[in-house]
Amino acid sequence: MSLDKIGSKILIKHIDYKDSKNFEQMITIYSNEKDNNNEKDKDNEKDKDKKPIFVFMMGSAWMGHFPLLYYITNYWNSSIMKNLAKKGYTCISIRHRGTFFKPIPLYSKYSKYLILFLCITNVFALFNYLLLVFLWNSICKDTADYTTILKDVHDSLTYIDDNYETITSKYNGNGEIVLAGYSSGVHVLHNTLISPNFKQYKNISIKKIVYISGVLNIDTNVDNLGNIRFNLYSYIVNVFLNLLFSSQDVDTYLRSPILTSDKLPDKKYYIIGCKNEFLNIPFVKSISEFVFCSRAFSEKLNLTGDGNRSKYIEFNKNHWNLLNYHGLTESINCIIKYL
Repeated sequence: MSLDKIGSKILIKHIDYKDSKNFEQMITIYSNEKDNNNEKDKDNEKDKDKKPIFVFMMGSAWMGHFPLLYYITNYWNSSIMKNLAKKGYTCISIRHRGTFFKPIPLYSKYSKYLILFLCITNVFALFNYLLLVFLWNSICKDTADYTTILKDVHDSLTYIDDNYETITSKYNGNGEIVLAGYSSGVHVLHNTLISPNFKQYKNISIKKIVYISGVLNIDTNVDNLGNIRFNLYSYIVNVFLNLLFSSQDVDTYLRSPILTSDKLPDKKYYIIGCKNEFLNIPFVKSISEFVFCSRAFSEKLNLTGDGNRSKYIEFNKNHWNLLNYHGLTESINCIIKYL
């Protein structure tokens, strides 16, 4: 099932390859409208200007679940793919079902104490609290866990792998893929790369891997070089993660990529960071430098290879305005063509 929309310069194609009718479980192909519609020129220049296909895992702070959330996330992330499509690249966007803040457990000791207190002091407030909990838990139930997130990504890559020849032929690909992620999409991409499932893809030929302003360090008591030491910033991040995921997910999957850089496939990695990831406010800046530690990750990655495994690229932008920045588009164009 697919939906085509023709814009002024690009063609956007949503593919519901699982027939789920869930936008989060679809992939989207962004391609040059001229290349798709002018079949005669395409046949005449069959072997000319073939380009790698850019496969992109979107960032969403791992969240979704509500249509409004994941449509906003998709719009936010789509800018880099639209800009690359205008340059003649075919881009494939990978989404996944998202999580959200966990339901409120009425059986926890804090809820029990609060219910007992309200029962004694204010029955009306107790009724409103229970109603709020009921509505919140109804909305937040069935959110995705991290296993579901990885499964959706694996299913998307499996579809691309199974249809690799058709995709590269239709979109004038040269048979190679540049695999990229942004923000939490980098964390998901990293866990995908080090998982056993990644070795199952038989047709996908990955040329280069790009981490764009990624979540690279979130472990409690680990600094940006992977050394064990208490860090207030990691504690704050860990509290946030435990609001989204189960403690088992946090312990199993939500580890810092900086700790597992030695397990990555032997590829060329391009790590793109920002001078100021969030806001140039002392405490906020320190947290963002801890979480989005692109430079430190690149240095750590180079220690696991021949010293030239990773290249770090930095922009004087922030996490929020980087994707639509023309300099990022030109940089990725340069990575694909020359580096």
